This record gives sequence, structure tokens and C-alpha cells, in this order.
Amino acid sequence: MATEMMLATSAPPESETMLAMTVGVSPISVTCTVIAQVIAAAISWAITVHVTEIGLTPTVMASIVSLSGGALVANIISVAMVVTETLMLRR
Repeated sequence: MATEMMLATSAPPESETMLAMTVGVSPISVTCTVIAQVIAAAISWAITVHVTEIGLTPTVMASIVSLSGGALVANIISVAMVVTETLMLRR
């Protein structure tokens, strides 16, 4: 963390490195979480429909929608955080 802060403060003011280091939101971690939720929803659907004989019940559909809805909410929050941090940057 100290290295990141040192890099951010020593970068030229108009540098993209300065912007990337001071935002503080890790898009990679948010993206990994979203991908994991969508893959879990897809695996849940595939196993329920193609492997088990249960079929697509309302309970299974609710869990699939919950996982994909969580991914959507994570993306929305991530965008809001990046926009907020970007607007708060001092130039």
C-alpha cells in the first residue's frame, strides 16, 4: 500500500498512473467477483436442467436470478465508486 501511495504522489499531475493509483477501486477484483457469480448461475442452471431430473423449479430459478442480480448490483456499485472517486480527484 505504501508503494502504491508513493507512486501516486510522485507521478506527474496529468499522468494516467496518478489517476489509476488514486482511484482506489480495483476493477479486477470486482470483475472476478462478477464473473464468479455469473459462472455459478450458469453452472446451477446447467446442472439443474441437464443433469438432475428436478427441472427448472421456481426455487432454482430464484437462486439463478439471485446470483445474476448480485453480479448486476456489484457492477453498478463499482461504477458508482469509480465515478465518485474520479469526480473527487484534485487537479
